[in-house]
Amino acid sequence: MGKEKAVRLRARRKGSNMRKDKRFVKILTEGTVNVTEIWVDLETGVNYLWHSSGYSGGLTPLLDREGKPVIDSAARREEYK
Repeated sequence: MGKEKAVRLRARRKGSNMRKDKRFVKILTEGTVNVTEIWVDLETGVNYLWHSSGYSGGLTPLLDREGKPVIDSAARREEYK
């Protein structure tokens, strides 16, 4: 591996290329072994449902009764920041 590539990999591991602001925020957590969480994308307002059990898990958009994604308003998203 070339020296330049090694330097880039180390920098990436340190997080120097990572975003400073968070795009997703967790607004709900339930359970310990079987965990259910709701995450909100602060840029789009889309809510996501994460469920994990043991070593497996899944993420999907949270849907309302009509099957449409739950989207928080811009004002509500500001409360999460």
